[in-house]
Amino acid sequence: MTNTNFQKPVPVIKWAGGKRQLIPQITKMMPEEFNKYYEPFFGGGAVFCELTPVSATINDFNKQLVGMYKQIKADPDGVCAALFDLQRQYNEKETMEEKDALYYEFRKSFNDYLANDADIKYSLPAALLIFLNKADSMGFIESMLQECTMFPLLIEKISKLMIEIIS
Repeated sequence: MTNTNFQKPVPVIKWAGGKRQLIPQITKMMPEEFNKYYEPFFGGGAVFCELTPVSATINDFNKQLVGMYKQIKADPDGVCAALFDLQRQYNEKETMEEKDALYYEFRKSFNDYLANDADIKYSLPAALLIFLNKADSMGFIESMLQECTMFPLLIEKISKLMIEIIS
């Protein structure tokens, strides 16, 4: 069963192997009503966001991705604050060379964090994952404002509607 009483959330990130382009075909194959939605390959969550199930269990093989979603659920304001701080630091750089250097510094920080602790348990690494996911090869960073305004919708789905995150 889907929930149509609120605005649909949008995926916070794009993920390799995402099913966003397959949504029309997937929704055609879905039953009109169902009691619980199971998503073993959650990724960016495009199908989940489209279906807006009332009850769901989500999972992904990538522990860092699952940790990011758990952190968004646990501390959306902290993740948002960290995300805005990362973007502020990036925007303060005047040249592309400086922005590129900062991107690689952020990537090193994220990788160093993962080397010491494979799970994302804090707001900063969750924000780094989102930030790095939004950065393309040219160093352009999309605005983080949309992601942070969508957190309440994700939180509503994840916490109030019996969403279980497993890893």
